[in-house]
Amino acid sequence: MTEQDRWMKLAEIVRQVVREEIAGLRKKPKIDLVSGRWTGLGEEQLEAWEAAYPGVDVDAEVKKAAAWCLSNPDSAPKSQYGRYLNTWLSRQQNQASLRAIPTARQIQSPPNL
Repeated sequence: MTEQDRWMKLAEIVRQVVREEIAGLRKKPKIDLVSGRWTGLGEEQLEAWEAAYPGVDVDAEVKKAAAWCLSNPDSAPKSQYGRYLNTWLSRQQNQASLRAIPTARQIQSPPNL
């Protein structure tokens, strides 16, 4: 094996290692529920949900969703927890929006005396 062949082989090994490292960085952690706690939820995901659902306390709702899953194991999702949490937060955002709409009682003028 010549000196040039060794350098070519080394360069290929370096390229492969770099590709594997970059691929590892792109992978997002899998969200899972372990003993009543969510694993795999990163700051990036939580910030995205906070931006998407401004009327919702994301941290509190994520904890409520975990408690609900523990209390209702037959109805709780077995996979796709990220999707489940997104739907949970969306519903909470919708409820917060509905509470912000004034009711007929608030709109009525006081009775004439």
